[in-house]
Amino acid sequence: MASIELHTRILAPMNHVFDALTQAELLKRWFTPDLIAFPKEKTTAAFAIGDINFKMLIQEVKAPEKLVWECVDGNVDWLDSSITFSLVEQEGQTSLEFLQSDLPETDKLKLWTASWDNYLYQLKDLCENQSLD
Repeated sequence: MASIELHTRILAPMNHVFDALTQAELLKRWFTPDLIAFPKEKTTAAFAIGDINFKMLIQEVKAPEKLVWECVDGNVDWLDSSITFSLVEQEGQTSLEFLQSDLPETDKLKLWTASWDNYLYQLKDLCENQSLD
C-alpha cells in the first residue's frame, strides 16, 4: 500500500485552521462547493468534484488537533483509504501534517499528491488571507 504525506505551515491560529477543516461553509471555500458535512464523529461527509464523488466517514474529531476521515464510498480509486489532518500550533502559526494512507500502488499517486498539495494551498490561502466569517 502507498501513502501521501504533506506538510504545510499556515500563518493562522490552529483553531481557525481546524474550523476550515470541519465546518461545511469553510470547507466549501477551499475544497469543493458540493459537499454535505458535519463536524461530528461517526457521521458521513459527502463530496463531489466534477464527476468524482465520494463519502468520508469521520472517524475522529479531536478539536483543534486532529481530524480523521475514512473513504467508505464513491467512484474513486482510493476507497478504504484513511486521511488524517494533524495540527500543532507554534507561536501563532499552525503546522499541518496531512497523511492519506492505505492507497493502492498506482501511477495516479503523483496526480493525487499534486491535487492534495493544491487543496492544502487553498486552505492556507483561506486561513491566511480571507475572513473566516
